[in-house]
Amino acid sequence: MRPDGAAEWMYDDLDAPELVMLTPSPNADTNAPIVFRLKDASGIDLSRFRCRVEGRDVTAELESADGVWTYRPKRPWRSGSVVSVK
Repeated sequence: MRPDGAAEWMYDDLDAPELVMLTPSPNADTNAPIVFRLKDASGIDLSRFRCRVEGRDVTAELESADGVWTYRPKRPWRSGSVVSVK
């Protein structure tokens, strides 16, 4: 309880955001963009959000509209390419 008599609660958000892929794997079209949605009941902390392709931060290159994120590759995807979203 605070000195002024008011109660105060603090909690940690223990649930990670859910990543929902909206496009299939780019195996059929190696120029295909990656489109995804992030969902979290408590919101997404964009100051901590990062997207990397082969370890390179591409967060600033993402397009965003209505909670949908799109990454358009500058060159065709290579076999085994790794994209991570944190």
